Amino acid sequence: MTDDLITRLRNHIAITTKIHYSPKDGYPEPVMVHGPSPICQEAADEIERLREALRIEQEELAACCIDRKETQRERDEARREICQIMHYTGYLGGDYANHRKWDCYKDGKHNPLSAEIQQNFKEWLDGQLKYYKDKVDELRNELRQKQELISKHALDVIAIIDEEIQNGS
Repeated sequence: MTDDLITRLRNHIAITTKIHYSPKDGYPEPVMVHGPSPICQEAADEIERLREALRIEQEELAACCIDRKETQRERDEARREICQIMHYTGYLGGDYANHRKWDCYKDGKHNPLSAEIQQNFKEWLDGQLKYYKDKVDELRNELRQKQELISKHALDVIAIIDEEIQNGS
Protein backbone atom coordinates (compact mmCIF):
# COMPACT_ATOMS: atom_id res chain seq x y z
CA MET A 1 0.00 0.00 0.00
CA THR A 2 1.70 3.16 -1.13
CA ASP A 3 0.62 6.74 -0.99
CA ASP A 4 2.34 10.12 -0.91
CA LEU A 5 3.61 9.75 2.66
CA ILE A 6 5.09 6.28 2.06
CA THR A 7 6.61 7.42 -1.23
CA ARG A 8 8.11 10.52 0.35
CA LEU A 9 9.55 8.47 3.23
CA ARG A 10 11.08 5.91 0.87
CA ASN A 11 12.54 8.62 -1.41
CA HIS A 12 13.93 10.68 1.45
CA ILE A 13 17.67 11.04 0.95
CA ALA A 14 19.75 11.31 4.03
CA ILE A 15 22.93 13.19 3.99
CA THR A 16 25.17 11.71 6.57
CA THR A 17 28.77 12.15 7.46
CA LYS A 18 30.84 9.05 7.87
CA ILE A 19 34.39 8.76 8.95
CA HIS A 20 36.53 7.28 6.29
CA TYR A 21 40.17 6.43 6.74
CA SER A 22 42.32 7.75 3.96
CA PRO A 23 44.31 5.07 2.20
CA LYS A 24 47.19 7.51 1.72
CA ASP A 25 48.00 8.46 5.22
CA GLY A 26 45.55 6.36 7.33
CA TYR A 27 44.10 9.42 9.03
CA PRO A 28 40.34 9.69 9.44
CA GLU A 29 38.60 12.18 7.22
CA PRO A 30 34.90 13.03 7.04
CA VAL A 31 33.03 11.94 3.92
CA MET A 32 29.54 13.05 2.91
CA VAL A 33 27.30 10.09 2.00
CA HIS A 34 24.00 10.45 0.14
CA GLY A 35 21.45 7.61 0.30
CA PRO A 36 18.10 6.50 1.60
CA SER A 37 17.48 7.31 5.23
CA PRO A 38 17.31 4.09 7.27
CA ILE A 39 14.91 5.65 9.79
CA CYS A 40 12.56 6.79 7.03
CA GLN A 41 12.70 3.30 5.48
CA GLU A 42 11.77 1.79 8.89
CA ALA A 43 8.95 4.28 9.34
CA ALA A 44 7.53 3.47 5.89
CA ASP A 45 7.78 -0.27 6.59
CA GLU A 46 6.06 0.15 9.99
CA ILE A 47 3.23 2.23 8.48
CA GLU A 48 2.64 -0.43 5.82
CA ARG A 49 2.70 -3.21 8.45
CA LEU A 50 0.22 -1.35 10.67
CA ARG A 51 -2.09 -0.61 7.74
CA GLU A 52 -2.14 -4.27 6.77
CA ALA A 53 -2.84 -5.31 10.39
CA LEU A 54 -5.68 -2.76 10.54
CA ARG A 55 -7.14 -4.06 7.25
CA ILE A 56 -7.12 -7.63 8.60
CA GLU A 57 -8.77 -6.51 11.86
CA GLN A 58 -11.46 -4.64 9.91
CA GLU A 59 -12.19 -7.74 7.80
CA GLU A 60 -12.45 -9.89 10.94
CA LEU A 61 -14.74 -7.33 12.58
CA ALA A 62 -16.96 -7.23 9.49
CA ALA A 63 -17.14 -11.06 9.50
CA CYS A 64 -18.07 -11.01 13.20
CA CYS A 65 -20.84 -8.47 12.52
CA ILE A 66 -22.22 -10.66 9.74
CA ASP A 67 -22.03 -13.75 12.01
CA ARG A 68 -23.76 -11.83 14.82
CA LYS A 69 -26.59 -10.72 12.54
CA GLU A 70 -27.03 -14.26 11.19
CA THR A 71 -27.04 -15.67 14.73
CA GLN A 72 -29.65 -13.12 15.85
CA ARG A 73 -31.77 -13.89 12.79
CA GLU A 74 -31.65 -17.63 13.57
CA ARG A 75 -32.43 -16.96 17.25
CA ASP A 76 -35.43 -14.79 16.36
CA GLU A 77 -36.68 -17.40 13.91
CA ALA A 78 -36.44 -20.11 16.60
CA ARG A 79 -38.25 -17.87 19.08
CA ARG A 80 -41.04 -17.22 16.58
CA GLU A 81 -41.41 -20.98 16.09
CA ILE A 82 -41.72 -21.38 19.86
CA CYS A 83 -44.41 -18.68 19.87
CA GLN A 84 -46.29 -20.63 17.19
CA ILE A 85 -46.13 -23.76 19.34
CA MET A 86 -47.13 -21.92 22.52
CA HIS A 87 -50.48 -20.90 21.05
CA TYR A 88 -51.61 -24.45 21.85
CA THR A 89 -51.21 -23.61 25.55
CA GLY A 90 -53.38 -20.52 25.26
CA TYR A 91 -50.99 -17.79 24.10
CA LEU A 92 -52.15 -15.82 21.09
CA GLY A 93 -49.90 -14.34 18.41
CA GLY A 94 -46.76 -12.82 19.93
CA ASP A 95 -48.11 -12.83 23.49
CA TYR A 96 -45.59 -15.48 24.52
CA ALA A 97 -42.75 -13.36 23.12
CA ASN A 98 -44.04 -10.40 25.12
CA HIS A 99 -44.33 -12.60 28.21
CA ARG A 100 -40.67 -13.68 27.81
CA LYS A 101 -39.62 -10.11 26.88
CA TRP A 102 -38.29 -11.34 23.53
CA ASP A 103 -37.87 -8.91 20.67
CA CYS A 104 -38.11 -11.54 17.94
CA TYR A 105 -40.72 -9.50 16.04
CA LYS A 106 -38.59 -6.31 15.94
CA ASP A 107 -37.53 -6.85 12.32
CA GLY A 108 -41.10 -6.39 11.14
CA LYS A 109 -41.68 -10.09 10.73
CA HIS A 110 -44.86 -11.19 12.36
CA ASN A 111 -46.06 -14.60 13.28
CA PRO A 112 -47.56 -15.72 9.96
CA LEU A 113 -49.96 -17.92 11.86
CA SER A 114 -50.85 -15.19 14.34
CA ALA A 115 -53.98 -13.95 12.58
CA GLU A 116 -54.85 -17.48 11.51
CA ILE A 117 -54.26 -18.78 15.04
CA GLN A 118 -56.37 -16.03 16.53
CA GLN A 119 -59.15 -16.71 14.01
CA ASN A 120 -58.94 -20.47 14.63
CA PHE A 121 -58.94 -19.93 18.38
CA LYS A 122 -61.94 -17.60 18.11
CA GLU A 123 -63.75 -20.16 15.96
CA TRP A 124 -62.86 -22.87 18.46
CA LEU A 125 -64.17 -20.73 21.34
CA ASP A 126 -67.34 -19.96 19.37
CA GLY A 127 -67.74 -23.68 18.72
CA GLN A 128 -67.24 -24.44 22.42
CA LEU A 129 -69.75 -21.76 23.36
CA LYS A 130 -72.34 -23.13 20.90
CA TYR A 131 -71.70 -26.70 22.08
CA TYR A 132 -72.23 -25.79 25.72
CA LYS A 133 -75.25 -23.60 24.96
CA ASP A 134 -76.78 -26.52 23.03
CA LYS A 135 -75.88 -28.86 25.90
CA VAL A 136 -77.47 -26.52 28.45
CA ASP A 137 -80.61 -26.24 26.29
CA GLU A 138 -80.72 -30.03 25.96
CA LEU A 139 -80.36 -30.46 29.73
CA ARG A 140 -83.05 -27.82 30.37
CA ASN A 141 -85.45 -29.66 28.02
CA GLU A 142 -84.64 -32.94 29.71
CA LEU A 143 -85.22 -31.33 33.12
CA ARG A 144 -88.52 -29.82 31.97
CA GLN A 145 -89.66 -33.21 30.66
CA LYS A 146 -88.71 -34.85 33.95
CA GLN A 147 -90.49 -32.11 35.91
CA GLU A 148 -93.61 -32.61 33.80
CA LEU A 149 -93.35 -36.37 34.31
CA ILE A 150 -92.92 -35.90 38.05
CA SER A 151 -95.85 -33.47 38.13
CA LYS A 152 -98.04 -35.91 36.18
CA HIS A 153 -97.03 -38.83 38.37
CA ALA A 154 -97.38 -36.70 41.48
CA LEU A 155 -100.97 -35.96 40.48
CA ASP A 156 -101.48 -39.67 39.78
CA VAL A 157 -100.00 -40.54 43.18
CA ILE A 158 -102.19 -37.95 44.90
CA ALA A 159 -105.25 -39.32 43.06
CA ILE A 160 -104.35 -42.89 44.11
CA ILE A 161 -103.82 -41.80 47.71
CA ASP A 162 -107.13 -39.94 47.69
CA GLU A 163 -108.85 -43.00 46.24
CA GLU A 164 -107.29 -45.26 48.86
CA ILE A 165 -108.33 -42.90 51.61
CA GLN A 166 -111.93 -42.82 50.32
CA ASN A 167 -112.09 -46.60 49.82
CA GLY A 168 -110.45 -47.40 53.10
CA SER A 169 -112.54 -45.12 55.22
